[in-house]
Amino acid sequence: MRVEAVAWDQAGNEGLASFPAKVLKRAFRKSSIEIEEDFVEQVAGPLAREIRLEDSTPADTFRRVNEELRTLNEATVRESLAGSTQGKPLWQGAFKQLQGSEVTSRFAEDRSYILNGVPVSRARHYGFDLASVARAPITATARGVVAFAGPLGIYGRCVIIDHGLGVASLYGHLSEIQVKKGEAVEAGQRLGRSGSTGLAGGDHLHFAILVGDEYVNPLEWWDPKWLRSHIGVRL
Repeated sequence: MRVEAVAWDQAGNEGLASFPAKVLKRAFRKSSIEIEEDFVEQVAGPLAREIRLEDSTPADTFRRVNEELRTLNEATVRESLAGSTQGKPLWQGAFKQLQGSEVTSRFAEDRSYILNGVPVSRARHYGFDLASVARAPITATARGVVAFAGPLGIYGRCVIIDHGLGVASLYGHLSEIQVKKGEAVEAGQRLGRSGSTGLAGGDHLHFAILVGDEYVNPLEWWDPKWLRSHIGVRL
């Protein structure tokens, strides 16, 4: 198949480019996560009360936070980037994994949440959980501009960076934020510290990359060879 991209400049001139693409079937990992009523009360409950999503049972409260609040938060992620992305790449070279971190999840993992032995909710986990030490310094994966910095529901304290051309990175569950919206940041610059804010069961970083409205596999953007062959040659 071929993919076509259309762009317009400020004068209304239209440009069209096309390139070949393959759509491959993927089997994504499935996982089951046991949650306790204490977790719902202490973690999901406050998130539900903030936007009046409380329900009569712990199962319903968790489901509404995991599904309804997640939907609202994802809309905010897109809104923070809509119309503001730079028209040129701000990054240079491959993106960088957080130094000293370990990937503890899989991209697009299909997660089922179990409460008292019963499945109560599901969600697709678009990103990586990166484990390090508690309150680890969180740094920018690449050069860019801060598009969002603040509380964001299930993501807790969150930073989103626009890297230009519709590419963005997201950093969730932070205990502390050290940048502001609109601030230019360099690769490796500190954004804050890891934590367990939002819908998190422990101190870690939720890291994700978006291209336009879609989440993509961070492993590809961490790979210099993939980035040159798939992105660099097309730019």
